[in-house]
Amino acid sequence: MKVAIIGAGPRGLIASYNLLKDFQKTGENLEINLFDKKDIGGRVWNANQSPYLIMNTPATEITLFNYDDPYKKSLYEWCKSDDSQKFMETASIEHKQQLIDAAKNLSSNGYADRALLGVYCKWFFQNYILTQQNEHLSIKFMKNSLVDNISVSTNQKYTIILGNQDKITNFNKIIISLGQQENHLTENETSLYKYAKDHNLNYFLPGYPSEQPVEKIPANENVIIRGLGLSFNDYVSLLTIGRGGKFIQNGDSLKYIPSGKEPKIIAGSRRGVPYFPKALSQKTYDEKFEGHFLIPSVIKKNLTDGKLKYEDLVRLLKLDIEYRYYTLLINRKYSKIELKAFQNDFIQNNGTINFEQKYNIDKSDIFNWEKMLNPVAGVKITTTDDYQKDLLEWLDFIIKDAKLGSKTGPITASIEMLRDLRSNIRWIVANQLLSSEDYVNKFQKQFMSTISFLSMGAPVIRSEQLAALIRADIVKILGPQMMLIGADKTYKTCSMFYKKEIFSANNLIEARIPKASTKYSKNILVENLIESKLIHLDTLQTDDGKNLTTDSIDIDLKTNNIKDSSGKLNHNIYVWGLSTAGKYFIPSAFPTPSKNDENILMAQKISHQIVNEL
Repeated sequence: MKVAIIGAGPRGLIASYNLLKDFQKTGENLEINLFDKKDIGGRVWNANQSPYLIMNTPATEITLFNYDDPYKKSLYEWCKSDDSQKFMETASIEHKQQLIDAAKNLSSNGYADRALLGVYCKWFFQNYILTQQNEHLSIKFMKNSLVDNISVSTNQKYTIILGNQDKITNFNKIIISLGQQENHLTENETSLYKYAKDHNLNYFLPGYPSEQPVEKIPANENVIIRGLGLSFNDYVSLLTIGRGGKFIQNGDSLKYIPSGKEPKIIAGSRRGVPYFPKALSQKTYDEKFEGHFLIPSVIKKNLTDGKLKYEDLVRLLKLDIEYRYYTLLINRKYSKIELKAFQNDFIQNNGTINFEQKYNIDKSDIFNWEKMLNPVAGVKITTTDDYQKDLLEWLDFIIKDAKLGSKTGPITASIEMLRDLRSNIRWIVANQLLSSEDYVNKFQKQFMSTISFLSMGAPVIRSEQLAALIRADIVKILGPQMMLIGADKTYKTCSMFYKKEIFSANNLIEARIPKASTKYSKNILVENLIESKLIHLDTLQTDDGKNLTTDSIDIDLKTNNIKDSSGKLNHNIYVWGLSTAGKYFIPSAFPTPSKNDENILMAQKISHQIVNEL
């Protein structure tokens, strides 16, 4: 059996690992060719990237091992073992001493450097994949290999065509495990890119911050950053501590000591508010809180003609978040309330309770969805400087809550339910319980934006650092509705709420990773496979007969085999990861030590299917 695995990130590694393990038991021959245009770990987990970029998942919740492996180690356990230091001392990696120190100093609820995770991937590959080779089993890593296309011969064997036009033939099976990819530029990006070329400006397109030449941005010059999510935090880190600045403890908060090499950062977004921070981790890797509303038994009761209205999905999810919020609030602040009675009351009345009159909960403590989704709602925005005061007030408030922990802080711990209920939401999506219109037009747009804002932020330390940078006048955040144009041979930006206060800059950063998109992907392999009709976009039909695309490669959800343009299942090609993001709900980026981890289970399923066809 000859298998090609395209992508040497976490999914490609665990697929390789499980195939080798399963074939060991059969005694059959297996040859794996593992391809990646970068290195082991892929692009996001590049071991040589800046050590100032951190993950947004605790190190205890990350692994490459199967749940039942006797020698398994989470990233945290590896960092604390002799294995990590021994491996890094001899490995060919940049920032070696910084990473060794980072591993030693990593706390049990800490967030590791992304580069450290890349080293973990390399260690796993060397010690648990390569070591499985014998006279029957082999794996060859094709480093820096760009796969351009796949062709199929009449005998159902496959040929991998590389960017240099080299061909590797006679593959029986192919596993495509692509991560983030570049997309074709939008109309707005094309216009701004052309403007940069015409006027000799620096324009950084959506992409990986670690790969961007931010050293081109001069010290003390203005740089406009569009986007306030995870990539924003990365760019801010590269442009501050990455240039020699330091944070020191100053009472309960941080103070920033500039190096003098920083640019002046003007940042904004549609909301005008950074993503909610991650609460300090208090959970074990497999610990989560079960829902009471967004669960199969309740969902089924809310179906109409077999479908769940989008509004009911949101309503049930909100109820679970509010239930968790009030549980934590009462534990922390209202000891006179009998918690069990309150919880029963909340469930029986679907959250419709007069909290002030019946339970004497202060008006300021009543859960406010408008303030959650728009923390500056009601704020009178007049100038940028005034807005910094309002934003700092919110940052200080939410930082305090997040530092209470993921099982304690009422607000940030309650929105952890968005992660705890992820499998329930996946169940809704996988079973196509939403109408095609609701799924494409509401779920993929409104819902995903809200989920990102509330639950996909950086660790709380990044919010603390941002507050310090605002106070140090290194960063300014524009009010909501950021406007951006090219004019007078420069870039200009302002908030729609105070259009007269305009900031200019010769440097513009699009602070976002390209959207997981098959339709707009610039990945040459995806484009060629669509053109050859080997893969096609998943299409949903509306009640009135219209076709809507989910922006995902069409696959069979039970097997992850692709479907060709005629809808026929191809049992020889498997696809998983971000290319299937329209079929799933947020494919997890990295496996967890849980026995129910979706990535590990899928790697095992694909491996078992291949073995069963021998």
